Amino acid sequence: MFLAIFENLLEIRPELCVEAGKQGLLTWLLKRIKVKAPFNTNKLYASEILSILLQNSKENKVLIGELDGIDVLLQQLAVSFIVLFYLTSLKYLINFERNNYNFSITKDTILSLQKNKN
Repeated sequence: MFLAIFENLLEIRPELCVEAGKQGLLTWLLKRIKVKAPFNTNKLYASEILSILLQNSKENKVLIGELDGIDVLLQQLAVSFIVLFYLTSLKYLINFERNNYNFSITKDTILSLQKNKN
């Protein structure tokens, strides 16, 4: 609920974005985004508020770089990509099994695909 109030306040009064960033809100939001859980609503709200703060303020864009926030965001993007890749792979494996195909991914299969790619 706290995050929803913050989101609404920043949308109504965008001039507060700079001050909120200076007061430590960016650091706090980055900590919420770094939580190990793959998905939860707090992470979603934190990322939404972070996007509002970054869209409305050049100072916050500079500050996020100084806080190593770019690294945090890239790490979270990588985690999301891995989860998405895993779920997509799982979906295809389930479809193959439903169609009575004998298909398995082994380490050798992945290595041979990588060699063929190069």
